[in-house]
Amino acid sequence: MSEDIARCLEALINDAQNKELECRLFLQYIKDVLVKNRATRFDYVETERIGNTGRSDYIISAVIEEGGDECTKAYIWELKAPQCPIFEVDTENRLKPSKELIDAENKLLHYYLENKYSGVFHQQYHITNPVDVVLGGIIIGCRRTKVIGLMEEERKNRLYRIIKSSRDIFYGNSGIILLTWDDVVGHIRKRVTEQNVIGSYQNVVVLDPILLNINEVEHDDQFFEENENYDTLEEIFSRKASQIKIKLRCVSGDVIEDWLTYIGVVSSEERGMGPEFLHIWDGEITCPGGDESNHIELEVWEYPQGSLNLAQMPDCPYDVLNKEEIGRIIGIKID
Repeated sequence: MSEDIARCLEALINDAQNKELECRLFLQYIKDVLVKNRATRFDYVETERIGNTGRSDYIISAVIEEGGDECTKAYIWELKAPQCPIFEVDTENRLKPSKELIDAENKLLHYYLENKYSGVFHQQYHITNPVDVVLGGIIIGCRRTKVIGLMEEERKNRLYRIIKSSRDIFYGNSGIILLTWDDVVGHIRKRVTEQNVIGSYQNVVVLDPILLNINEVEHDDQFFEENENYDTLEEIFSRKASQIKIKLRCVSGDVIEDWLTYIGVVSSEERGMGPEFLHIWDGEITCPGGDESNHIELEVWEYPQGSLNLAQMPDCPYDVLNKEEIGRIIGIKID
């Protein structure tokens, strides 16, 4: 079921026309991502809420348990179509936010501030404290539109990783999350959920992952030198493991080698011991004689911060022959 839903969303992402409204319907399948916290119950979803400063694209509320007490929180999100660019070429060595991303940031902040102190909003959403009106984030663009402008693809990817990391730091204190519609597809593939918008919480279900068991291997010293100091795993991966070679056996029996490129941290969620981060490497793989390419993702989950607790390749249709090598590259810890 989740695979069929993911493919329907992918078709909209790949469409040449603006499909924001159609894509918005698929957010019902990732409610737990949108509320960030562990919800005991999802209460309400509202789209196109009319306010003094404009129409809020997407608001979702849920009952959250914190320290044994329950409260209702409302999360405000701003959406742009998957056809919208996220960043654009500024100089040879620098990207800048697209006008669509800047517009989304501006709208999100205005809608957040307006509703945070609105008595009518609090009454409708059963909010008892302004702090329970929460910045959600922005969903915009896709892999195809992450950078527009004339520049070779390898340089685009490298600069994208830099500006995405910078944007995440910029958003960090506010809690804003920047997602692409490809990220939404990825979250859908990891979940089995009810089709109705309002429903009970359902645990994440990972669909036939290939586990790498990274904690059972030691990191490769040729990649990480003892005299090098880094503040975060994302910084390490960006500088030292921006590309990982993957060796695969196709259904036909052919063995191929290709590369997965580090995208960065695509999502984070506050948990008991701090934030949990999801790191992604991805690539398009085509086997000899194959008619279509397959999108492959390597997911690495960081929790607690500085430690890795899971690496997997969900829905990978091939046999991965160099799991141990991949594990050595990413199986590191920060003391």
